[in-house]
Amino acid sequence: MPEAQFADRPAKVGVGPAREIWLLSEGAISLMLVHGDRAYAAAAAHAAKRLLHGKISSGPALRAGRSRTGA
Repeated sequence: MPEAQFADRPAKVGVGPAREIWLLSEGAISLMLVHGDRAYAAAAAHAAKRLLHGKISSGPALRAGRSRTGA
């Protein structure tokens, strides 16, 4: 599910941390591909549920696009 679809959901279902959930999903998929371990999906699902239920806080807002670091 593309991030844009998650962005439409906050008003509908009260889900605020759409980007964080998307990152959890993408990270789990990447780790499953690299390590061949489906347990990453369960861990990401658990973390997303905790995020939605307010048991962990959302991080700082990220700017769209690339950010430069260093010089």
